[in-house]
Formats: sequence, structure tokens, C-alpha cells
Amino acid sequence: MDQDFVTHRQGNYLFIFLLAISILLLTTHVTEYVRGIKNFLFYILMPAPSSAARLVNANQKISATIGELVSVHRQNVELTRQLERFSSLENDYRQVIAENARLRALVSFTPPAQKKTLAAQVVLREPGSWFQWLVINRGKSDGVIIDSPVIVWTDDGPAVLGRVGELFEHSAKVVLISSVLSALPAMSADSQDDGLLEGQNGGTMKLSYLAANGKIAVGDKIVTSPLSAIFPAGIAVGKVLRITPSSDAHFQSAHVEPRVNFNALREVTVLVTD
Repeated sequence: MDQDFVTHRQGNYLFIFLLAISILLLTTHVTEYVRGIKNFLFYILMPAPSSAARLVNANQKISATIGELVSVHRQNVELTRQLERFSSLENDYRQVIAENARLRALVSFTPPAQKKTLAAQVVLREPGSWFQWLVINRGKSDGVIIDSPVIVWTDDGPAVLGRVGELFEHSAKVVLISSVLSALPAMSADSQDDGLLEGQNGGTMKLSYLAANGKIAVGDKIVTSPLSAIFPAGIAVGKVLRITPSSDAHFQSAHVEPRVNFNALREVTVLVTD
């Protein structure tokens, strides 16, 4: 019984002591030192509420950070989409500019007498006949005939592409100068040596029947010859890559790189009778 009474009195003393400390802290001017003691006592006396408060604050900060990250991610996705859209528009713009330049160049070409130019577009090519033929969207109804010359425009001016080999009402098949079915008189613009340009179904052509004592050299520009019955004279064909002797001692041959880029054919010009 006495022990219970002593324990009860000790509890009362502790309560009075803590109450006095609380009143002192509430009424005393709060300095950094006092604030530190106050926080320490709160931590000792009420650890659970202070921990919970810190946990709640931490969760709120984490939630806010996650929200900011999500917002930034969405902005990045939208900016990426806009960048891709602008890149596509810029590419389309460059293609239109390049196409307009090619068309202006083709229109400015002065055809020979009694001929006029007819703009056409390449509408069909097949991988198996890449260096042999293609189809354009001009035909008999547009004044195109068999063997009508077809040229393209390059940085150096017009260049020979081929001739019409098959004709339809609204389209035509063009035999390319790189085809084995193509053969046209050509000459060196530098040495004036004449020869016969023959396609090889590939990326180079062969200029045959050149005089063995001719002056043609590597790098010479090859153009159509005045002897051609189809093409006007002086239109670029290609340049000499190398020269090889022929089995006939009277002749030599030259391997010619086409001036036309066969991998970038879009618009062409057909020469038709005026």
C-alpha cells in the first residue's frame, strides 16, 4: 500500500514538473537555444506525432517531385513531336525548292530548230531494269513519238537520259543510254574524237571505235555528236574514266561515267516536233 502511494506521488511530481516546463516554454521568449530544447522535449515526449508529421511532409515533397517529373516528361514528349513535325516540313520544303529549280532549268532549255520541250515525270521504275528503262507520264496524245530524245537537267546543264522505245496513248517507255539496247554517236568535247557510245546495263558505258591515234584522254567530257540522227549535238553524256586498247589495232575504247544520276530521276524533258 505504501509502495503504491509513493508511486502515485512520483507520478504527480513528474506531471507537475512537465507542466511547469511546458508553461515556461510557452511564456518564454523563443530563442534558438530554447527552440532547440523545445524540439528535443517534443521528440522525447511525443515521438510518434513528430515522426508522423515528418513522414507526411516527406510524402508531400515526394508527391510534388513526381508530379513535376511527369509534367516535364509530357513537355518533352510534346516538344519531340513538334520537332519531328518541323523536320518533316523542312524536308518537304527542300524537296519543293529542288523540284522548282529542276523545272525552271528544264523550261529555260532552248531546244534545237523545229523542236519544243515537253516536261514529263517518271512514273515507273523496276529494280530489275534500273539501268535499262523507265516509264514517263507523256505519250502519243502529247505528241511523243518513237525515238523522241529524253534529257534531264544537271548542275552543268542538260544531259542525255535516253530515247522513247515504246509508245502508249498517255505514257511512254524510255530506253536509257546505259541499256545494252542503246547506241548513239558521241564525241569528246575536248579532242573532238568520234565514237559509238554503247550501254552496258550498268553504271558505266563504253565509247567504241575511237581512232587508235586519237587524242582522247581520261577526264574528257563526252557529248552527243553532230552525226546523231536522234539527239541534238553537244548535249552532255558523261566523262572518260579510262581508256583501253581494242582487239583491232586501228581502234581503242573508253569507259564513260554517265552524267545522269540514275538514282535521282524525277522530272525529264522530251523533245518533240514543234
